[in-house]
Amino acid sequence: LKTSMDETRAFCWTSGDELWVDDPNNKGKFVASSPLDISGKQPSAQFVVNKNFPGINQTQVYYTGQNSQSTTAGLKVTIAAEQHQAAPNDASHIATDGDCGTAVATRGDNGFTFTLEHKAAYLLIYPYLAGEPGDFEFHTVYPDAKLKKITVTSASSDISGTYNFTKDGLATYGTNRKKSITITCNGTTGFNFPAPGTQSTPDNTGCYVVIQPGKHQLKLTYTIERNNGTEVNITRDLDTDPRDYAPNTVRQVRHKLYPEPEFYYMWDA
Repeated sequence: LKTSMDETRAFCWTSGDELWVDDPNNKGKFVASSPLDISGKQPSAQFVVNKNFPGINQTQVYYTGQNSQSTTAGLKVTIAAEQHQAAPNDASHIATDGDCGTAVATRGDNGFTFTLEHKAAYLLIYPYLAGEPGDFEFHTVYPDAKLKKITVTSASSDISGTYNFTKDGLATYGTNRKKSITITCNGTTGFNFPAPGTQSTPDNTGCYVVIQPGKHQLKLTYTIERNNGTEVNITRDLDTDPRDYAPNTVRQVRHKLYPEPEFYYMWDA
């Protein structure tokens, strides 16, 4: 029902996607496209707008994703503070959670053509438990542990919220802004970690997170559920200084997780 992507940053269209077109004959108004059937995931697709643009050779088009609150009078995009992913390395949720883009459509022999430029920034995070050759065996401490969620926190800048959307992308200021985003893995079930000695890849635990572009100093908190049902949080600094997370970029993060030390005390009676 939305755009998707993979670890190679290859975006694609899926069933139900739609566009907004800047009406060149009615300044400040937007026209929604009519959906066409799209089979599976397609790198290109066709969209129909029930309006003629005689004498117009170029016009601006917008993709505002799902739950965008866009109308004919104005476009909005929400970078969700609570994001949800159904399976490892499955980015089908990104449009619901803030994927967006713009393009200039140019008239050709068979209508207008364009290439979408995405305006959000993205993280691909795939943590793994120690257990590769030479590692301390996390699995012996937390056997059958699962990745339940990842919380992305910014030291000072907002990374989620609802923003006005223009041809230049997301507005600087928005509403409901927050400095954190949590992505939940497969509802309450979580993702299984790869077995000891298995190379970690996005296919194992890959989580896609949509964030507001900008300069951010991020840290990640991994919530791990142990086989006895208790949870442990493991935090890793991602940036030591503010880093530029530019629009249309995907940063890959592969973190090795160790258990936090547990201390036991014996008191003299």
